[in-house]
Amino acid sequence: MKKTVKILVIALIPLAFAFSQEERKVLVEVFTNSHCPLCPSAHTAVDNYLTGPNGDKINFIFYHMMYPYPDDALYLHNTVDSDERHEYYNPVAATPRGFFDGEIQGSSSGWSSTLDNLVSVSSPLKIMLSGIKMNNSFSVKAEITRTGDIPDTDLVIHFVVVEDLEYAGRNGIVYHKNVMRDMVDGAAGFPFSINLNETKIDERLIQVHNEWTKDSLDVVF
Repeated sequence: MKKTVKILVIALIPLAFAFSQEERKVLVEVFTNSHCPLCPSAHTAVDNYLTGPNGDKINFIFYHMMYPYPDDALYLHNTVDSDERHEYYNPVAATPRGFFDGEIQGSSSGWSSTLDNLVSVSSPLKIMLSGIKMNNSFSVKAEITRTGDIPDTDLVIHFVVVEDLEYAGRNGIVYHKNVMRDMVDGAAGFPFSINLNETKIDERLIQVHNEWTKDSLDVVF
């Protein structure tokens, strides 16, 4: 089984009314299932966007869910975080489902145009990431500076371990990208606040699961 483990640090902050010169990446979350016959279209939509001109302006996570088939091995690896993420969004218990910056989306056929609009919005935050690999763990540090307006106050940060791996489900997908393996602070995230022109540093020490490949660890944002 080929694996690549990455750490994805995401700030879940509504940005529709933000004003800043910072570039940002849209957070794309997809609920999927390895045996769901309708799910490949969602995977294809994300793959196609990644190869386009704005592909470097999104971060994405695939959460494997118990529906419609609870025997998905990628779901069974971490049922708690997947189930809690489902409860957080409270969508219909069906896959595929897409969420862009926390907002539920319709058919994957319209995802590209929606993302094109979202990536044009600048960010009120500048995030610098660094990390250190150790024998059985790794640390990740996020240095976050607020440079623009954020009208919302209920902000959270997520540190999410994702993995690229091969698993042959019953829907024809074998190579799975950015599969959620661990939500370090749980599905609801870690509460976060920051003032204008303030810089904050947030760090996590993450233990390497015995099913992950530690030599393939990376930091992405």
